[in-house]
Amino acid sequence: MTPSDEDVPLFLGKLEDKTGIDADDGCYNVTPPEIKEKYGFEIFKFDKSCKSFLLYNDKIYTLGESFGGLGAVSFAVADVNGDNAAELYYMYSWGAGEHRSHIGYFDSAEEKITDIDYTCWNSDMVFGINEVDGKLAFYTASVKQGASFVDIGLEPVDMRGVITCESGKIIPIFRMA
Repeated sequence: MTPSDEDVPLFLGKLEDKTGIDADDGCYNVTPPEIKEKYGFEIFKFDKSCKSFLLYNDKIYTLGESFGGLGAVSFAVADVNGDNAAELYYMYSWGAGEHRSHIGYFDSAEEKITDIDYTCWNSDMVFGINEVDGKLAFYTASVKQGASFVDIGLEPVDMRGVITCESGKIIPIFRMA
């Protein structure tokens, strides 16, 4: 995650609900360049509250929870459901007292946010590609935090599973030990 100021004023001008965001909570564009260029997704994150948002087709969507955690930290784009429209997958963590990580995705065909039914307790997560079958995989992660919550690096530690689609529903399939 490499923060920039690109399109931040545009985003802030569109953001109506600023609940939980203080005046000194810096906002940054954390979109990987290849995601913006190819798919038109723009991801913004605040460096103190860790609130994370997606700007797509001139609309704003909240990317998970952030209170007590890192907010959105890892992103991937895939067409797991095979409908010829990209989904933006993201990992986010939160939880005061009990740290937890989740996987969510934005379906660009439906313009809808959905959480995947999985919680990783006491660890952050990161996406990667499963070398065996090329599927979108999720791993526990080692976090390397820079100067702020928008300057974060993640290294995969332990593969937990892959994201797949069965009967039209996007689900996690867990790695067998």
